Amino acid sequence: MEYTSKDEVAVCNLASISLSKFTSHESKSFDYESLHRVTKRVTKNLNRVIDRNYYPIDEAKNSNMRHRPIGIGVQGLADSFQMMGLAFESDEALHVNQLIFETIYHAAMETSMELAQVEGHYESFPGSPLSEGKF
Repeated sequence: MEYTSKDEVAVCNLASISLSKFTSHESKSFDYESLHRVTKRVTKNLNRVIDRNYYPIDEAKNSNMRHRPIGIGVQGLADSFQMMGLAFESDEALHVNQLIFETIYHAAMETSMELAQVEGHYESFPGSPLSEGKF
């Protein structure tokens, strides 16, 4: 959800992970452990971007600091399926797709929790679904 007010404009800090880098053509497998590790690093890096970014307007900085929004996307899903010999609409491809995004989600949430243990929660966390145990 985007939010804009007199003192905030909607912002998001984005990164993209190349899934084909975790795919083995020879063994027709996907390396979820490495994807998890890289996603954790991406999450930490995006969190640092928020602190070190140049903000052309105060409203963007206010929003980033209050909510610390990040987005992690992917590229190369079809390439990974091809490298593993999976038909794009097959049940196995659906299962691999689910595991990939569960891995990314888990790594990002785990890292967010670890960062909060060290740095404290972001300003708008209290009252959010996660703060109420709705995960």
